[in-house]
Amino acid sequence: MPEEVTMKINNLIVIFYIIISLFVGAILIGFSLHVIDVSAVVFQINELYSSSNARITLGSIGALLIFFSLLFAQIISARREREKTIAFNNPSGQVTITLFAVEDLIRKIGQELPQIKEIRPDVIATKKKGLLVNIRLILRSELNIPEFTSQLQEIVRSKIQEILGVEEQITVKIHIAKIQTQQEKPNKKKKELALEQELVEPPRV
Repeated sequence: MPEEVTMKINNLIVIFYIIISLFVGAILIGFSLHVIDVSAVVFQINELYSSSNARITLGSIGALLIFFSLLFAQIISARREREKTIAFNNPSGQVTITLFAVEDLIRKIGQELPQIKEIRPDVIATKKKGLLVNIRLILRSELNIPEFTSQLQEIVRSKIQEILGVEEQITVKIHIAKIQTQQEKPNKKKKELALEQELVEPPRV
């Protein structure tokens, strides 16, 4: 289904549900303020129940509500599936790649670099901006951050371009959460040794 048609159907469904919500909300407010006469409502319901034409109309409205609900759920589900995958066409047919596979590729790149202690990638596919790669890093040691991050961005971008062959724009954003300095490592080892000694040595009386 073309994107423009999907957007129009989506907008119609949203408007439809807004109207239904306003109608139901107005009825509930009317009941709470005693604006709506309960006996009159019961009388109208009995009239509708006894009329075959009214029952057909109500049944049709109910069927339309169910149809639009299922259609709306299908559109949302299809859009989410498109956002989780990358698709391109080969001469033999279409190929789709999950964003999880791209994130796993970036993790393997980070594991090959000794400067990185931990890497957490998050890849988002959009139609207008292409691939958005957000990377959260914990570095092992102090280094030239601008130079290293620039090299990492280029490595990730070129690797994705080389392996996937996608033509979309690839934007790589890096967030450094922590830098592990050289002083933190000995302190950590001292704490571990102290804990081991406490476990080995018997308590003094």
